[in-house]
Amino acid sequence: MSNVREGRHAGLRACVASEKFRYLFAGGWSTAFGYTNGLWLYHVLETYLNVIFISTLANIVNITMAFFVYKLFVFRTQGSWLIEYLRCYVTYGGMAILGILLIWLLVSFAGVPFWISQGLAIIVTIAVSFVMHKKFTFATALVDHDEKID
Repeated sequence: MSNVREGRHAGLRACVASEKFRYLFAGGWSTAFGYTNGLWLYHVLETYLNVIFISTLANIVNITMAFFVYKLFVFRTQGSWLIEYLRCYVTYGGMAILGILLIWLLVSFAGVPFWISQGLAIIVTIAVSFVMHKKFTFATALVDHDEKID
């Protein structure tokens, strides 16, 4: 009986230790943090700053926090902090463009209601952003600085 229990626990440990699980967990945390941070910044700064500036500040803070979580908890890379941080902005910018494009196509041309389109765009961008972060933002083999270029 204990071997069955150990097997179940090993499977659970393997699932929790997997990069994809860590990514989904970190994404959930990042989403909750980003939403709460945006509300808090708006509440604190609305009498002093325009909503565009507050949103921009919130995005910088939220992307920075997500970067740290992904770098340290999910992908655990040893690469350049600055380069990976800048790549993170490229990935998030690409995901924003992809999400906007998908929603526009689904609503304007396919007649899908906005709320369903947004949900579908979220699902697609979660999957694509995982691949982008893994293969681009936190890729360790994009550039080999020790290799000589002829």
